[in-house]
Amino acid sequence: MAEAKKTQTAAAPGVTVDPYRAYYFKIYIGGTVQGGFTQCSDFGIRVDCIRYAEGGDIVERKVQGRVHYDDVTLQYGLSDSLELWGWMQSLVAGPTPTPRKNVSIVVMDAAGTTEKVRWTLYNAWPKSWRAAPLNTMSSVIAIETLELCYEHLDRQ
Repeated sequence: MAEAKKTQTAAAPGVTVDPYRAYYFKIYIGGTVQGGFTQCSDFGIRVDCIRYAEGGDIVERKVQGRVHYDDVTLQYGLSDSLELWGWMQSLVAGPTPTPRKNVSIVVMDAAGTTEKVRWTLYNAWPKSWRAAPLNTMSSVIAIETLELCYEHLDRQ
C-alpha cells in the first residue's frame, strides 16, 4: 500500500523559515500610504486577569477580564506634509469629535514588493504629538512623534 505523500510546513523539522525584517514597513492612514515613518512601536493587546476564590476552595480561580489595546507610537521624519499635523489639530480645535481613521501597519518582504503581515488599528485617533528636537550641533534627521489610541486591533 502506497503511503500518502507528506507535505512539510514551516513548523516541520529541518525547514528554516526566515523571520520578516522589522525595518521594511508601510503605514496606511485612512487607506492612504503615509511615507517616511522610521519607527512604529508599542502596539499590542493585554487582557486583565480576574482572580477569585470559589466556595471555600483554597485554589485561586482566574477568568479573563477587560481587553486593553496599547497605544501606538509612530515616529517619522519632519516633512512639508501637514496631514498628520492637521489630524492632531482637529482634536485640539474644539468640541466636535476628532475624525477617527483606520490605520494599517504593513510589513513587506525583503524586496519591498509583497505584503507579508498587516495589522489594522480600528477607529484610531491622535493622542499626542511631539516635535523633533532642534539642535544646531546635531546632524541627525528631525523626527516627530505621533501617538495613536484605537479601539480594536486585527491581524490579517
